[in-house]
Amino acid sequence: MGIKFNDIKWMLNFAFSHIAIIMRVVISLILLFASLWIILSLDYGQSEKQFAFGLIGAIIGFWLGTSITVGR
Repeated sequence: MGIKFNDIKWMLNFAFSHIAIIMRVVISLILLFASLWIILSLDYGQSEKQFAFGLIGAIIGFWLGTSITVGR
């Protein structure tokens, strides 16, 4: 029962071998959440909301550009 050493070894090996993509996803999600918070909140002005929309566009552009180059 329980977690075996080989399972832990496999999970750590997977995490360290995929750390770059994991960090890209985590950072993108944090920035996306912050941007959506600013856009949907009534406490921020027009200039902050424009910056948030621009940030979402940059995130989408980053991932679309990354998916095209990774597929080659």
